[in-house]
Amino acid sequence: GDSYTALELPVSTASLALLRCSRGVLSLVLKACECAGAVCIVVEGELTKRRRRQQSTTTEQQGDDTSAKGEEEDGALALERRRDLIWQWISTLHEMAQRVGEGVTDLGMAMYPPINLRGSCKNDAATKTTTATTTTITTAWDDTPLGNEVSQQRDCLIAILKYVMEDESISRLLPGIGGDGIQMSEEVMELGSKIRSAIDVRVGEIELGLGAALMEER
Repeated sequence: GDSYTALELPVSTASLALLRCSRGVLSLVLKACECAGAVCIVVEGELTKRRRRQQSTTTEQQGDDTSAKGEEEDGALALERRRDLIWQWISTLHEMAQRVGEGVTDLGMAMYPPINLRGSCKNDAATKTTTATTTTITTAWDDTPLGNEVSQQRDCLIAILKYVMEDESISRLLPGIGGDGIQMSEEVMELGSKIRSAIDVRVGEIELGLGAALMEER
């Protein structure tokens, strides 16, 4: 079968490493969902208590005192909304993870040798500008089939990392209980930080490798 050339091998190695980053992000998604699920369990437990108290209040007071009943109803509604928001957060994260999984397949297909270096868009050009002291090479690495898949996968991965680690909505899901939102574990935050650094390194390696291959091709 076909094998990689000397120029293609570093690109394929870095692309494989990016696939590993994708696997790491999917692992992070599972851990983040566990954190959100733990909060949801607490919310559901408190909601069950409030419902029981609400039923007890209704039975004992027979509607004579509506203030306590109203407080329980308001509290229960707030908890239900908080629970629903947490599930929506998990659902959104799941959809983002699906796109990463699809990207793994597409990226893997684009990695088959020989790597296609033909541009797919209008940027199918490589320019070389030379001055008296420097040479600047500009290549459309992300316009090749592999480069395009790498670029899209990078964007999907970083979007998940930002959603899990930086999105302010995590801490604004109707705190209510102890004033806390969805708190990501230290393990999730450390893993996310490491993966983000690895993504930047691998994409940089792919960009350089494809750029070199494109210049050699021309």
